[in-house]
Amino acid sequence: HPEKFEEHGGEAAVLTPVPNVLVGAQILKEYIRRSGSLESGLQRYNGAPNDATLQFAHRVMAELARIRDVILRIDRDERQLPKA
Repeated sequence: HPEKFEEHGGEAAVLTPVPNVLVGAQILKEYIRRSGSLESGLQRYNGAPNDATLQFAHRVMAELARIRDVILRIDRDERQLPKA
């Protein structure tokens, strides 16, 4: 998707973290909209839209669940700390 990097300075911006993430998110959003679901969008983003096992989407969703659990645990632990 080199055209999507034009507003970020061209194709070389693919090696710069912020534009890379912004464009990647834009592409994923587009794929989710086109395919009708998060899982199908993730599969398309990964280049495996016809993988009936949804292996990539399942890995991403599992990682999302793990990150949410960590955030909830940290939040819970911080609420239990005595106030200074």
